[in-house]
Amino acid sequence: MEEKKCCSFWRCGHRVGLFLVMLFALCFLWYFVRGVEQDFHLRSLRLAFLGFDGMNFSSFAFGVIQVYVWGYGAVGLWRLVSRHHKCETPK
Repeated sequence: MEEKKCCSFWRCGHRVGLFLVMLFALCFLWYFVRGVEQDFHLRSLRLAFLGFDGMNFSSFAFGVIQVYVWGYGAVGLWRLVSRHHKCETPK
């Protein structure tokens, strides 16, 4: 039989958090790369992230911290509603 691998909550949360940080960084940099609809982009970021006040370092730091924490929240919710979150040992 195939052995089922298990990811601990902390390890999965860290991985999802880092993935979301990379997506946020891409979204943040996209503002400077693509000049289309910059006002809409800025307003959307202000709505989505607490403490976001513009395209500066403090807003970037607040966003990175928030999406990293949201990674743990997403994994926690997934494990809460999923029936497949427990590791089974092969017999």
